[in-house]
Amino acid sequence: MKNIRKNSLISFIILVLILVFLLLFVCFRNNPRTKDFFLWCDGYVAAAQEEEIDVAFTFLSETKQLDKRLQNITIPENQIVELSDFKISKMDSRYKNYAFYSIETKMQFHSQGQYSLDHITFEFKDGKYLDYQIGNWHFDIGERDSGGISTWEAAGASASADVFPFHYKSKKSGLSSCTISTGIQKPLPVKCGSDQFFSGNIDIQTSEAPLKYIRSKLIYTLDGKECVGYGKGCYCGALDFSEDDIELSYQNLG
Repeated sequence: MKNIRKNSLISFIILVLILVFLLLFVCFRNNPRTKDFFLWCDGYVAAAQEEEIDVAFTFLSETKQLDKRLQNITIPENQIVELSDFKISKMDSRYKNYAFYSIETKMQFHSQGQYSLDHITFEFKDGKYLDYQIGNWHFDIGERDSGGISTWEAAGASASADVFPFHYKSKKSGLSSCTISTGIQKPLPVKCGSDQFFSGNIDIQTSEAPLKYIRSKLIYTLDGKECVGYGKGCYCGALDFSEDDIELSYQNLG
């Protein structure tokens, strides 16, 4: 009797293992994914039409000499944003079997409007094309910067991915109102101090990405005239990126 029960249990375990294997096979077949992946970064880019900015990404790859195999990088065709150039370089850092690559891109904006992006395409020298998820990016392209607010004092990188730090200065004393947009929360009204500086932190926890790139948009009234300005960009969370964040990136983008 014990042998019968033992054999039945073994048969049941084997059956379960077969079913699990079949389920994994179906899931893998229907949802194939590459092992290479980007560090998960959500982005909001506010900029002026005809402006060109640099945006950097970090890519982890098991491929040796990826920098020599990559021919081109493209984004889905649209009328607003163009990825006009890129530079890929291998970094000293490693993670398990992965090499880190820095991908520095130049982006140009040809017309005003909104554009969303969640992946880019690698074109290899052997003719292959592969799409990679980068996170959720939103581009808000508008009119030329009015020049009434200096945003150079703001940090280019910070430790926390939960807040966006800002530190701006009005170039004139006639600033009567200002709102800052991060693309994640609603535009936040801020007030300028007597020294013409205004600073603080904006909550951006709505996005779960461990890294966020924010290039803010400012709508303000100066001497009774509505104006627009743009930040210089901040990588929120870059100074405290951890191994857990790499795993999170793999789970969401790999």
